[in-house]
Amino acid sequence: MKLRLQIMGLLIAAAGVAQSQDHVHGLGTVFIIQEDNQWQMQYVLPASDALGFEHIPENQQQQDALSQLQNTVVNIENLMRIDAKCQQDAYSTNLDEFADDSQSEPHQQHEHGSHKQDSHAEEEHHPNIELSYTIKCSDDIKSISFLIFDNMHSLQKLDVEWSINSGQGSAVVTNNASQLQLN
Repeated sequence: MKLRLQIMGLLIAAAGVAQSQDHVHGLGTVFIIQEDNQWQMQYVLPASDALGFEHIPENQQQQDALSQLQNTVVNIENLMRIDAKCQQDAYSTNLDEFADDSQSEPHQQHEHGSHKQDSHAEEEHHPNIELSYTIKCSDDIKSISFLIFDNMHSLQKLDVEWSINSGQGSAVVTNNASQLQLN
């Protein structure tokens, strides 16, 4: 029961961080939660680092980047190497928000009184990419190598937080030191 409360607390904190996190290019966040043999992994990454842009694709090159990312994130093994025998059960992303142009508004000019304002100047939107995975492992994970840096070259570091059977913790991994030891 105590573990479930810890997990719920970390999930609530993760959701709050994902919603309110300052958007810093080059910096992502990873949340790792374990309950028995089931693990949840959630990435929150600046779209500029994951895609190279922060809007709906505007040309073929950007569409290709989105397609490549969609193909990469299907399998968690493309983002991290885990030292335990694990099987991915499920994953979800918010990448459909970048592919669905019915959600976007065209770049418009709005008149306010006697002057015009550019709608993009009124509100800067810096979206994040969210990736969530559920995996089942026969053994506890002790070590993770983050391969994500190989795919996202402008990503410089990840703030990693975890709540697992053996305890809680946090660490920073970087593109130069991408190995994480869990307690």
